[in-house]
Amino acid sequence: MRSVKDIEKKVRLEYNNLLNTTVPSRDGRMPSLRCNLEVYPDYIAACNRPGEYNHTQLTAVGFYLWDNHFDDYNGLVNAIKYNVKDRLDFYKKKYFNVKMVISPDYSLIGNTYPCINEMRIFDARLVSLWFTNVIGAVVIPNITYTDESSFDIMISGLEECKVVCFSAMSCLGDGREKDMLIKAIKYTVDNLNLRAIVVYTSSNDDDKIKKLFKYAVDKNIEIIIPDNSMRLSNRGEGHG
Repeated sequence: MRSVKDIEKKVRLEYNNLLNTTVPSRDGRMPSLRCNLEVYPDYIAACNRPGEYNHTQLTAVGFYLWDNHFDDYNGLVNAIKYNVKDRLDFYKKKYFNVKMVISPDYSLIGNTYPCINEMRIFDARLVSLWFTNVIGAVVIPNITYTDESSFDIMISGLEECKVVCFSAMSCLGDGREKDMLIKAIKYTVDNLNLRAIVVYTSSNDDDKIKKLFKYAVDKNIEIIIPDNSMRLSNRGEGHG
C-alpha cells in the first residue's frame, strides 16, 4: 500500500505536516493560529535587516516590504510548500535566534479573484506555523484586507488569538485607507477576544495613532506601538 507520506509528496502536499500541528478555523477555510502574549514587542525589525533581529530582547521580525523583496520564487513559502531542503536550511539559519515574528504581510489585491487573496492569507498562516514549529518563535498574526468583503477571511483562524497586529502606514490622513482601517479595527475587535493590538507605523505621534484605534481603546484593548528603524530615523536616532 502506498504510504501517506508518499501520497503527500506525489500531490505536492508535503507541508501537510505543518497543517496537522493545528486545527481548521471555525469556518474551515484557514489553519488556526494562537497568540496569547502578555509581554509585547518593543521593536519591529525589518526582515531584510538581520542585524536588527536582536535589537532588543523583545524584538519582533516584520515583513512589511513588497512581496518580491521578502518572498520571491526562492522565498520561504515556496521552500515550505515544495520542501526545498537547501532553502529551508538557509531560512533556519537566518531566523534561528528570532523570538517573535509578525505574520508576513502578503499583499491583497482589489478587483481580482477572491481565491487569490485567500491563498495569500493562507500562505501567511502557513509561514506562521513554520516559524512556530521549526524556529520556536511566537507569532503575532498580521491583519490584512482589501475592503469589507474580505473582513471575514482576514480573521479566519484567529479565533483563539488575544493579540494581533495592524499596519497603520499611510493611514494618518483623510481618505479611503484611513476609513477602511477604522472599519477593519472595529470588525476585528467585535469578532475576536483581544487583549492587545500591536501597531506598525513610521509615525512618532503615538496619540494620533491611538486615535485611529479609539474603538479598541474604548474596549480596554491595549495599543502597543513598537519602535522600528523608520521611527528612530524620524526622531533623528540611529538604527542601533
